Amino acid sequence: LRLIASNSNGEVSRDLSVEVRSALDPASFEDWQELTWQGVVSPQIIGPDADPDRDGLTNLIEWALHLDATLPDSFDPDFAKNGALLDFTYTRRKTAPGEAEFQVEWSDSLNNAWSSSGVAETRISQTPETETMEATIPAGLGRRFVRLNVRRP
Repeated sequence: LRLIASNSNGEVSRDLSVEVRSALDPASFEDWQELTWQGVVSPQIIGPDADPDRDGLTNLIEWALHLDATLPDSFDPDFAKNGALLDFTYTRRKTAPGEAEFQVEWSDSLNNAWSSSGVAETRISQTPETETMEATIPAGLGRRFVRLNVRRP
């Protein structure tokens, strides 16, 4: 950018460098990293699998669930049995398109045989930054374990 001032006595000019950046958007994981840890580049702190606050939740999960990755907190979904269904309600960040995929899954054991068969999700409320989702899951005959799988495509 060149600034020029002139009058009857002459003209003066100065060159000015201007960096134009778009505003950071926490709906994008990379922008959220910069907003959360300004100037930090260490993957042990800002990486998606890092857990710098040592609360057992990775940065990817904290971002996806609109939690604070700098302070220990927890993910506390609501469960309710509704006849032959389980209602699993949780709040998540509204993410930018293509930033995250959310999938509620269930299993009758913890041997990694997870399924999303019969799971249906509905948004039940929203704010400008979050949306509360309710997933209905077949209740099954005995124990049923439920998890939220979050991944970046």
